[in-house]
Amino acid sequence: MAKKIVYLLEALHKPNNLMRILCQKINWLAENTEYELYVVLTEQTRKPLCYELSSKVQVINMDVNYDELDKLPFAKRWFYHMKKQHVYRKKMGDWLVALKPQITVSLIQHDIPFLHKIKDGSHKLGEIHFKRDSGLLFSYSFFSEKINRWVTCCKQLCMLYWIKKLDSFVTDTDGSRHEWEKIVSDVCFIPNPLKEYPELAEVQDIKKVMAIGDYMPGLGLDQLIMIWERLAPKYPDWRLHLYGDGELAVFKEMIKNKHLSRSVQCYSRPKDLYQLYSQYTLLVQIYNYDKFGRYLMEAMAYGLPCIAFNVPFGPDELIEDEKNGFLVSPGHTTDFTSKLGLLMHDEELRLKMRQQAHISVRPYLLEVVMPRWVELFDKLSR
Repeated sequence: MAKKIVYLLEALHKPNNLMRILCQKINWLAENTEYELYVVLTEQTRKPLCYELSSKVQVINMDVNYDELDKLPFAKRWFYHMKKQHVYRKKMGDWLVALKPQITVSLIQHDIPFLHKIKDGSHKLGEIHFKRDSGLLFSYSFFSEKINRWVTCCKQLCMLYWIKKLDSFVTDTDGSRHEWEKIVSDVCFIPNPLKEYPELAEVQDIKKVMAIGDYMPGLGLDQLIMIWERLAPKYPDWRLHLYGDGELAVFKEMIKNKHLSRSVQCYSRPKDLYQLYSQYTLLVQIYNYDKFGRYLMEAMAYGLPCIAFNVPFGPDELIEDEKNGFLVSPGHTTDFTSKLGLLMHDEELRLKMRQQAHISVRPYLLEVVMPRWVELFDKLSR
């Protein structure tokens, strides 16, 4: 009898970088191993899936629809959330007990309060893609902004309690593993794999810098615009293109007010960024936090030297300072400006770093990373 792995997700009909990575891993496992793969969704799947899944993957829709809570008045949300939690626990518990999988993988979402209580015989594995002290543990809050800090603290304590109840854990950066192993046992590190690793194209005279983030004040792109304001007069031939989600109109107005419309353009984040990397020379990442350095890795696969704030966790596991890019201490915008200006000015340095960037991400190739998952699953399923 084939061994079974179940992944518990929320939705696959919305663009989401983490879901894209997961679908990539699930498809590889379905096509290259003897495991039967199941994906359980809580939200409606009547809309087309944003990311294609192998025909060998079975998709189960629990039809709980937590998204409906966003439409409810504040006073009703908690009650209906608990009601949906009860429905989800009953549906998923009955289904898991009947299926009897060897491994159930949680993304630490709505299932986390009760997954450890379901006696289906499976090994409960948590994939952790956030910092231990992150306040971004739920996708919405029931409470007003005035007491949000207190609520976030309570959420963190509850989440840490529930997380400890799982059997084992995987983090996507080594730094995150060191952080989490202080409070949970049996945690290992497996990086996210690259989707593509193209041959380096011929060098072209492209004077364009790309940045990916969120159009929200305080999350980095606003700082980058101020940095570019200092560089634009010195390098009039260079262009900065921003990609992200959020308050796009606000950032366009900011750029206009700073008289940077000629050299800075804002775009919505596309579904697939791989089609864009080859159109740029450099990538800058100015997040105040980083989930797993995904965009750095992808850009480096295309030979783009990168500059990033050295925030936990991810950048320092990909960028070797002064070899394939630059790491800058968080908040040191003057240093960031200097390093970006140096790369814009020095073509020879860019070409040297381009080669090193391409070579340095080879350990993240799909065929290198996925056998580590197979080894882990084989161990756990025994």
